[in-house]
Amino acid sequence: MDCLRKAASGALAALIVASFAVGASFIVVTGCDHDDDNADDRNFSSRAYKGHASDADINNFVRVYPWVYGTRLDDCQTCHKSGVVQKPKGGGYKDIQADVCTFCHYIEHPMDGWLGLPTTFWETLNEYGKDYMLNGKNLNALVKIDQNDSDGDGFTNREEIDDVKYPGDAGSMPGQALCPVVTVTLNQVRNDAGIAKYDMFLLSNTSKQQFDNYANYKGVRMKDFIKHYGGLDLELDGAGVEGIHVVAPDGYSLTFDVDKIADQFPPSYFFDGFGVNDLGECAFVDYPAQTHGYSDGETIVDEMWHLLAYERDGSLLDKAYLDDSSGKIGGEGPFRNVIPPWMANLEDSDCSDTLDPKYVMHPDWGLDQDKMGCTEADTYPYDECKCHNAGDMAKGAVVIRVMPMPEGCEEFDINNGGWALIQENKILLYGYGIQTP
Repeated sequence: MDCLRKAASGALAALIVASFAVGASFIVVTGCDHDDDNADDRNFSSRAYKGHASDADINNFVRVYPWVYGTRLDDCQTCHKSGVVQKPKGGGYKDIQADVCTFCHYIEHPMDGWLGLPTTFWETLNEYGKDYMLNGKNLNALVKIDQNDSDGDGFTNREEIDDVKYPGDAGSMPGQALCPVVTVTLNQVRNDAGIAKYDMFLLSNTSKQQFDNYANYKGVRMKDFIKHYGGLDLELDGAGVEGIHVVAPDGYSLTFDVDKIADQFPPSYFFDGFGVNDLGECAFVDYPAQTHGYSDGETIVDEMWHLLAYERDGSLLDKAYLDDSSGKIGGEGPFRNVIPPWMANLEDSDCSDTLDPKYVMHPDWGLDQDKMGCTEADTYPYDECKCHNAGDMAKGAVVIRVMPMPEGCEEFDINNGGWALIQENKILLYGYGIQTP
């Protein structure tokens, strides 16, 4: 019989906790290990290992430390770590920050030609996870390492767990305050009558994909979001702001100066005749069903702002997800920052002779795309002097961080918690000048 079934789980946890309370040093549970069918069919963890409900490790942790149930410690990153891998790009390699789950999944789903991928379970563990594994990877192991300082930050694992800090992360320590955060849900934004909603019809010009696209986005102005939920008026109090980061669930961050948040953008234009109905397989623009009757070259009448969008073409944005086959983010939502085409610093670059807005804001063929002999692609080749604004739009934006960050606090662990925010339809706002409830 499975040794975990020899005692009721609640009584077992209580006995272990009691042994700690009286300073006992003996081992409470014996004869259990992860490899001999010790997994209980019941799932004690509240939210970790989605799709891994039979995993005994996180259940062991919650049994020994029942007060962590539902906290951030009740999750994969308590024992696992994120990691940087390298994706082939342009004859070289591009660093990609893989979150805890993705980094571990590379073991079974490696990417051809990528560097730095883990090949063993051991490589995905932080120092606490390694201690747990070295000591038996079972309930006993957690008891044995309770008084260790796995991450070497001067605090025992028990001290860190008591304070809901990560025992395997030296940057997470007892007594260290979490940076104040405002959490906003999708339903809040959609149903909040106190914040104005905006619709924008605009071109998203991509750099590498064959298809640029026009779309109708709906959301709130980024500056209104920051003011309404964070109490920071960038037009009045933006002098001390060093920049604003919009962060995706994989940790990828885009940085914007205050003027790219607070100021209205110049008018945009509609360009017609480059879709599948016009050019067939040579098309390089995807048009929505609703183009508002604009003619080729006509100015779009919508006000252009940096938007925090939640709808596209009348539907909620599809939730972002990580495409294991490409390492890229698919989907867009529940939130995406949408930035209109703009003439970014062209005056100070080699593009100074291309400042005609209708040229800069015109769609073009994707970089390195096979033109298949299409004359239209030769007429509108990829041009770095055009505004490829899609690169400034974070899919699945989960954090708005106003810089500089306050000192002495522990920031949200985006590499390990970003995807949970996607599933929960949440976005975080924090940083310089942000007022929390």
